[in-house]
Amino acid sequence: NAESRPDAGPSMRKKSVTYDALIPMDEEDLVEILIDPLNGGTRSPADLYHIVIKRSGVYLIERGITTVPPLGPRRPWQADIDIASRTQSNRWTAEVRIPLSSFDRPGTVRGEVWGFNVTHYNAGQQEFSTWSGSVGNAYDPISLGNLLLP
Repeated sequence: NAESRPDAGPSMRKKSVTYDALIPMDEEDLVEILIDPLNGGTRSPADLYHIVIKRSGVYLIERGITTVPPLGPRRPWQADIDIASRTQSNRWTAEVRIPLSSFDRPGTVRGEVWGFNVTHYNAGQQEFSTWSGSVGNAYDPISLGNLLLP
């Protein structure tokens, strides 16, 4: 029964994230994927494609980052993304399929380098980590790592 799981109650199914000092402060574990196809180092989070997947399987997708106060403009992202998650007692996994056509970027070239980062928030341990190793602001496009397109 999903209602008896502590990570699946009604409060855990909200499609939003609360941030404090640019760190997620959610009631459940989550993973964020940040993508900047321009990789221009603009320093504007509005340029980022943002995907949040929660342990419960709830997800949200947007352009920019929804924070209070706002870091910059945010708008919906209409994308044909497939997301699947699986929860076990001591771990969870998420898979994401993002077609290149989901990005407002015609003419993607093989070997192109995009800005990319993955963050993880462990609610139980109150730990936040980033794949790129960014310090301070994981949502600043200049702090992203590189993703080489095959």
